[in-house]
Amino acid sequence: MPAAHSPPQCGDLEPGARVWGSTFLQMLEVDPELNSGHKVIMVMGEILYTDDAGRHKKELCTYSQPPFKPDNQIWVLCGIGHNEEVY
Repeated sequence: MPAAHSPPQCGDLEPGARVWGSTFLQMLEVDPELNSGHKVIMVMGEILYTDDAGRHKKELCTYSQPPFKPDNQIWVLCGIGHNEEVY
């Protein structure tokens, strides 16, 4: 199942500036276990940044909701303490 991949992005942002983007998972074949719920796709990451208030860390976590449909993907935020600022 080849998936689209892009390198991590980094750089400086001015105060109040935002970076936004979308990406889509492109699959040639879907594993049947993604449709049954026996497997899920999970995406995790963290953002480290510094501003006038100090250093910060934000964690991100999301997973695919079964049944996985490449043409109508539904992503759910993890509910186990991720998707928040850690410090």
